[in-house]
Amino acid sequence: MKKILITLAVIFLASCAPRTPVPPETPEPATPFSGTWREMRNQNKPVRDKTWTFEGNTITIIEGENTYTGTFTYNEDAEPGEINISFEGYPPNKAIYEIRGNTLMLKLLDTATTRSKKLRPERGYILIMCHREKDE
Repeated sequence: MKKILITLAVIFLASCAPRTPVPPETPEPATPFSGTWREMRNQNKPVRDKTWTFEGNTITIIEGENTYTGTFTYNEDAEPGEINISFEGYPPNKAIYEIRGNTLMLKLLDTATTRSKKLRPERGYILIMCHREKDE
């Protein structure tokens, strides 16, 4: 009987011991791109119903009913800034970017094979302008 009481006491005391707190999940660090951007112009033509959302190192493009999810890396120290966007099954798109206030300019590879150096219209590249959506 004494062994049973000791065993129960040990179990009880062990269950009362302070528990190691579980650290909260560390959120992905914010990037200059963090948030949702509405594409306004593509090759200087108006665009409707297309958004680019950047969260952590994930990019999600929603265009109408279609959703594309990939990853990105960037180098804000380059001039202009460099961003590499990757979607499964496709080679990384070596683009350049500029953020001014709530406006994001992207210049992506189209038929060109090397990263552009200037944010201006140029054959073989796609020039996109997005506006940051406000947080709700």
